[in-house]
Amino acid sequence: MAIKVEQEYIYTDYYSTAPVSGNLKIGSYQRNKKYSIGVDIIVWQKKDWPEIVDFLKTVAESAPENLQIANALSDANRYKEIHLAEIKTSRQIDEIKLELGQLAEKPLPEKGQMAQMPNGKKVDQQTAPTHTDLEKQEKIALLESKLAKLTENLAQFEEMKRQLENEREKSSLLTRELAEKEKSEKELITRLQHGAKAPPFILIVSPDNESQVEFNTIYLQGVVEDDLGLSGLEFLVNDKVLEESAVRGIRPTEKGHLKRLDFKQRIALQKGTNKITVRATDTDSLSAEKVVFVHYEPKRSDMWGVVIGINTYPHIRQLKYAVNDARLFYDYLVKYTHIPQENVTLLSDHEATLTQI
Repeated sequence: MAIKVEQEYIYTDYYSTAPVSGNLKIGSYQRNKKYSIGVDIIVWQKKDWPEIVDFLKTVAESAPENLQIANALSDANRYKEIHLAEIKTSRQIDEIKLELGQLAEKPLPEKGQMAQMPNGKKVDQQTAPTHTDLEKQEKIALLESKLAKLTENLAQFEEMKRQLENEREKSSLLTRELAEKEKSEKELITRLQHGAKAPPFILIVSPDNESQVEFNTIYLQGVVEDDLGLSGLEFLVNDKVLEESAVRGIRPTEKGHLKRLDFKQRIALQKGTNKITVRATDTDSLSAEKVVFVHYEPKRSDMWGVVIGINTYPHIRQLKYAVNDARLFYDYLVKYTHIPQENVTLLSDHEATLTQI
């Protein structure tokens, strides 16, 4: 967090170190003046996201124009969705594991008990594939497939939370980056006062340019500033204006046109490379654009692979490069085709047995 008093910035990392709820007093001296600023700190003992969302909704209703509260509520809602999905998925995993355990505990027929096959031949029941055995095997295979998919979903939820944390960290650096640009902004103000005109300043905090993602939705976050005032802000995806954008026309307030606007916009991506443009216009009709490229390649979780390479054979001439070629092809599948690593199995030489396959 950063607080600006006249021309001085005050920084604190209270949000990551506060042990309990309370009030934080921040003091600053400037030009023989003393300032004291109170900041309310609220700490939850556990990550109860539904409760946090309800609290932030109440706060947002009392301060509808506070963008920081609106962003906090947006983040909390995303965490809530992931949290509830994790609970549901974990419950389904437990149910499937329980059912698999029950199936595994069912005893096999005792050895020596004979079963008559359709052709009249009698065989041991432990070796005779019955209709019930086949149904059991099919059910186990189906449950194991569901379990693998649900486990993969849990891993994706963890990745989504990691990306959210990265966004929050980048957001906390936003004010510091702006403070570092304060000198250049002062020079810009000086030029404006002498009749020179400059377009708005745009800073995109997230996502990074040329970033690669595995999900079809991201949040575009940043800030736009202009010393004379902003009149419009547009978001374009692949050169098409995002119609659901709520800030295309920026209405002036009683104090005049906004000179700074923080934005956080949900962006739906197409598979492949996406060009995301932020376009801002000031009251002098001067425009500026900032462009980032985001590459979206979804994981191909519905594909599976078994790669086999054998150099050593018992009765024929030995090979030299089969195992190495198999390893290279395995790396290619995992790194470049976006098939999850857990979906690809590599078997080489003595590992490539009929049982393993």
